[in-house]
Amino acid sequence: MHGETQKMSEIFLYDLFLSHSSKDKDVVRPLAERLRADGLKVWFDEWELKPGDNIPHKIEEGLERSRVLVLCMSAHAFGSDWAQLESGTFRFRDPLNKDRRFIPLRLDEAPIKGSLSQFLYINWLSEEREQEYGKLLEACWSEKQKKINEKGNGASFGVNQAVENNSFIRRQPSDTHLQRLPEFIRKRTQGFNQNIPLTREEINKLVNRYIGVEGGYLGDFSYRTHHDFYLNFDLDIDPYNYEGTTRERFIQILLEHSCDLQARILEGILNRF
Repeated sequence: MHGETQKMSEIFLYDLFLSHSSKDKDVVRPLAERLRADGLKVWFDEWELKPGDNIPHKIEEGLERSRVLVLCMSAHAFGSDWAQLESGTFRFRDPLNKDRRFIPLRLDEAPIKGSLSQFLYINWLSEEREQEYGKLLEACWSEKQKKINEKGNGASFGVNQAVENNSFIRRQPSDTHLQRLPEFIRKRTQGFNQNIPLTREEINKLVNRYIGVEGGYLGDFSYRTHHDFYLNFDLDIDPYNYEGTTRERFIQILLEHSCDLQARILEGILNRF
């Protein structure tokens, strides 16, 4: 039995699958970005489906390799899209399947269909979202993730992060940690008063080798969390004043600002990554 559980956990490449009507994209997309920014691996069709893909096969593969199914319920979902959306829910709704979880997310006031009414749902109406987000995030964490977060923070990371709106773990980097960083970063984390601005080459190294880039975007930043990042460190910087992806905006911000501000941004990056 233990072997079966271990084998099942190994195929979960995604923490959650976002099942939704294509007509609800404008509501679901920001949610997908927010969940990803908070550390969850999200299967969202716009990120996973590529030209030439067999769509039913890719969806089935995504469902099979997801631990949690978040079903976005709405008038649109219960309309012409319902048969397709419902077909993917059964393996997650099976009470004997302890490895998976089913979470209904109510997007509007449409009456809930049939047997779905017996499940406790999360209310995603606009006025409820901020207080409900913490519940959703915590419900999507695996037991292993919850234990790690509780051990590291003394509380559930998901709830704290939702309440504090993406505050980052603040900790003083150890000497061992600093020694692993590139020399140009060590200089700026150990002395903020040095008049040595980052060059474009150094910024590119920081972005591509240390933070990482996915699909042209900076690390796990969404547009919203990139904006909140500067507010969290009391920096008067608005990335929405710049053009491009989060990566392009971040590079431009570093290039335009003084050594002191560069150093404070690096401090924030070190705490986050």
